[in-house]
Amino acid sequence: MSKNKLLQIFCVGLFLFFLILMHSCVSVEDIARDDRFIAHHNGVVKDTRTGFEWIAGPDKDTNWYKAKRWVENLTVDGGGWRMPTIEELKTLYLKGADNITPLLKTTGLWVWSREMRSSSTAWLYRWRRGDQYWGFRSSPGAKRGFAVRSQKVLSKKEMPDEPVKTQTMRTHEYTQKTEREKRTEELVSEIVEEKFKKNTLYVLCDQPSYLLCFGIPREQCIGELTEYNPECYNKAKEKVSGPLTIEKNAENFVTIVFMCMMFKHIAAHAENAQEIGECFDKASFDETTAVRSLLK
Repeated sequence: MSKNKLLQIFCVGLFLFFLILMHSCVSVEDIARDDRFIAHHNGVVKDTRTGFEWIAGPDKDTNWYKAKRWVENLTVDGGGWRMPTIEELKTLYLKGADNITPLLKTTGLWVWSREMRSSSTAWLYRWRRGDQYWGFRSSPGAKRGFAVRSQKVLSKKEMPDEPVKTQTMRTHEYTQKTEREKRTEELVSEIVEEKFKKNTLYVLCDQPSYLLCFGIPREQCIGELTEYNPECYNKAKEKVSGPLTIEKNAENFVTIVFMCMMFKHIAAHAENAQEIGECFDKASFDETTAVRSLLK
């Protein structure tokens, strides 16, 4: 089994590990999908085409003032929610029975926008026809409130009485997402490091061909590699800076740990080094076993 073959084992396992780990950290929150829309367990529906995140308000008739108050008090998933503009509401249009994704559960005919037409009226959007019209802000009939969150407000005209608040909301939302992404990246990186530290020796010692080339049983292999594991792990930590969620960092980390373990192990069996090397060149490996060893 050559060094390149062994490194390939580790890289295959690493790739599958990232897929499984990211799925458990992120996708587990998804409860439904509809075309480009994804619904999460907390009621947030994300449009993967625009990047907008939506929450449908209470499914009951509501006037503009109540819809605005509901949005302002919304704290789901860190907050940062606001009333949508007409242009943002238009992005929800899907040609079909109701012309809107069923993930946004509502029986209303109109949705309030944040944009006012006059001191007593505001613009509404009707998805069943894909058009807009104005209504009295005090009128609740068949109207609903939606909340939206994004890094950019999509609008042909801004609310004249809310420019500062809008900018604050955008900044707050961007900071919230950045902090969540950073925390997720740090968590994944810590878990990956811990897996490397714990399971590197098993990737080698669980391979029958590796044991055959050294001429030792699995228990002896584990005992010998356990001695080298901390040193090789710390060596990789010193040389690789940054999170292991970055592909280049992960590749460098794997290479350092893996080669360090192998070289030290061969050096400990120096009297048979040539035979071990020749055996490696002819040996085969089991990818399934390697992946299981890395992920256990």
